[in-house]
Amino acid sequence: MRVLNNVEWLGADDGGAIVLPPREIVRYHWWFFPKETGKVYGTTVCCSCVCLINGKDFLLNSRPIGEPTEIFINITGFSETPDLRVLPKTTNLHDLVVGTTTTFNVTLYNYGTCFFTSKLYYDIDGMGDDFQGDRIDIDNSINSLKPSNYCEVKISVTPRGAGSRQIDIRYTVLYRSAYDEIEEIQPVTKSICTFWYDGIYPTLKVKRTISVKCPIILSNHCLWNITNVEEFNKALMDVRPNKPLDVNLYAPDLCIKAGQVELVFVFGCVYAVSVPWNMRRKKICDCPMVEVQIGISTFEMRHTCGHRNYVKLSPSNGIVSAEKPNLLFININYGYEGLNTLCFVMTMPNQRVLHVYIHVYAHLNTKGTLVPLRRPKKSDDYLAVLDCGRVPINNLDPVIRIVWLYNPTEVYTTWRLLAGNTSTFDTALRCLQYFAEVSPLDKLAIPFAFLPTEMVDYETVFNCSFGYDIIKILVKGQGGLPNCIETRLDIPSYIERNIRAAYKENVVSIFFFAL
Repeated sequence: MRVLNNVEWLGADDGGAIVLPPREIVRYHWWFFPKETGKVYGTTVCCSCVCLINGKDFLLNSRPIGEPTEIFINITGFSETPDLRVLPKTTNLHDLVVGTTTTFNVTLYNYGTCFFTSKLYYDIDGMGDDFQGDRIDIDNSINSLKPSNYCEVKISVTPRGAGSRQIDIRYTVLYRSAYDEIEEIQPVTKSICTFWYDGIYPTLKVKRTISVKCPIILSNHCLWNITNVEEFNKALMDVRPNKPLDVNLYAPDLCIKAGQVELVFVFGCVYAVSVPWNMRRKKICDCPMVEVQIGISTFEMRHTCGHRNYVKLSPSNGIVSAEKPNLLFININYGYEGLNTLCFVMTMPNQRVLHVYIHVYAHLNTKGTLVPLRRPKKSDDYLAVLDCGRVPINNLDPVIRIVWLYNPTEVYTTWRLLAGNTSTFDTALRCLQYFAEVSPLDKLAIPFAFLPTEMVDYETVFNCSFGYDIIKILVKGQGGLPNCIETRLDIPSYIERNIRAAYKENVVSIFFFAL
């Protein structure tokens, strides 16, 4: 039998030719290739049939007998666009830990009236680390669905970097050609499913600082500024696998023989994921290593030099969870004059390493000096840098900001604002104090008034002195709209309850009785 057809949208198996053996039923496919959507197609095909007499080999030695018989078949069809839908259409997976696999299910539904085979694929976009390494696995990505039928598809997500991601699921239609080859129709560009997630690393941060034992009375907020916790927390967030970062922490400047100073860092989780951590000392001094016997015939080299007593950390490891913060006790010894630096290596999951340099500076008692409570960042030319923030212009009263200094020695120190003290003649920034005497181990508050008149950036350098040293204080601010919200950079943020309760010791309860 041979099929005679003159339309391009219709095809048949084996190019329209088939040999029917006697007394057998053969499945024969017609192929419909519509070019336009929403159109009715119709045609009449002619099937020319002839009887074959076979010899020993039916296919090679057959010969026709009699006249051909024609059979007319009327074929109609309707074309439509495949309509595959997904439930749920949007999904937010929230935080996913880098390197772990998260699986969820979606339901595919054939909303159309045609049977078709679909193949799912995805497009990924995002911010942060390179998202091309993220792994998205779609189980059973090829599905054949009858009209109004559905099936479950499992999708697995494994992030390889930190950052926000958006995944769009699309599909293409598969069909089998007249030559029994699987081909793809042009993909459907419309997204049928979108899901989001944030790749995260298990991250901890310092959420509170506590001064347990120190000659100077330091509030938690003052200690936060002195030790440079902001830079430490930023490094904890920015560190990436196999890319160590260096970060500097500063002990409060004190005089020699100040005794043991004990500080506490309260570690908490940034995300709701437990974070194991470990800290060990790294030798950066030139002191020789000492051979120590640890067994009958076993020895090892240790750096047991005097620098080990400068800073002691305990504990050296732990696991931080959302319900259980960790306390890192820092014991500092000020027995050596000048600047002393120790390095500690902090390791966290996903091969992330921080080199923490702790700087300890011990002053002499023979000379008075002043040290800022907030250390200037990226500037060694100024003793202190004060940012007044954005302040509405043309206020009736100026905004007052304070620079805090303290005397780490046991000698009285006198602070003076020098004549011709400013680098500019702008009156928007003014110092309200000209002279002060600072007692040993006491603090000094220097007030500055800021009254902007224009929406520009203001910056003034004030020259002052203590003893015979001339120093500079940089004060800057910005004029804002009359209804702008004033920013206060010196106010600490809210501390959650479990972090506040992480350190409770020597609590004294007082009871009053009415007689």
